[in-house]
Amino acid sequence: MELEKQTTTITQNITDTLMRTIDDKIQPLLEENKHLKSEVQTLNRKVKYLEEMNKKNNIILHGVKETENNYAKLFNIITDILQKMNVKIEKYEINKYYRLGKKQDESKIRPILISFTSYQRKAEIMKNKAKMPPKIFLTEDFSKEKLELRKNLQQQLKEEREKGNEAYIKNNKLIVRGKPEAEKRKREISMSPRNIQKQPNSTEGNNLIAPSKMHKTDAFAYMRARSFSLAEKQTQPHKA
Repeated sequence: MELEKQTTTITQNITDTLMRTIDDKIQPLLEENKHLKSEVQTLNRKVKYLEEMNKKNNIILHGVKETENNYAKLFNIITDILQKMNVKIEKYEINKYYRLGKKQDESKIRPILISFTSYQRKAEIMKNKAKMPPKIFLTEDFSKEKLELRKNLQQQLKEEREKGNEAYIKNNKLIVRGKPEAEKRKREISMSPRNIQKQPNSTEGNNLIAPSKMHKTDAFAYMRARSFSLAEKQTQPHKA
């Protein structure tokens, strides 16, 4: 029994020593791993930022038939569409332009990516996108993460508008401003004194029912009017 006890003690001591040794060796590795994770996260943020900056001045044209056979004709097609939008563009203002994807199916029209040298030019085109020719539309060049985010926001935008709220997407955020001003004005007009309804069961044709807000009396105004009328009676001479 004494031998077993000593053996257990020795085994425990050896185990504790080994665990301390392992911990001492693993701790630097854990710290290094933590540092590497932090660096990877920083690099990912930088890559996303550079990707967004690279796409910042881009637009994508959809629905433009592929009738060109070289880049010069494609440029002419692009400038013709922009002129119809009242935007005159020079060649030096476009950094690059090309069709996205490989040409495989003739029935599918590949979109055109256009990268401008300045964000102002892109903003001007986005402002006039309602003037685009029929069956042609444009979108911004978003990353996969932003496309997924905006897809979810579009669903929320649809739900808010179905509720009658004024809503739109700005800077990849859903902005909800409540009911439109036109609907508020309709409610105000319906509650105005001109739209007071006649009492349906009244025997007198001129009896009117005002909205509930008009039945509320200002106590201070009532007391002032009452005191003024009493003072006026006191100043009037009594008739014989």
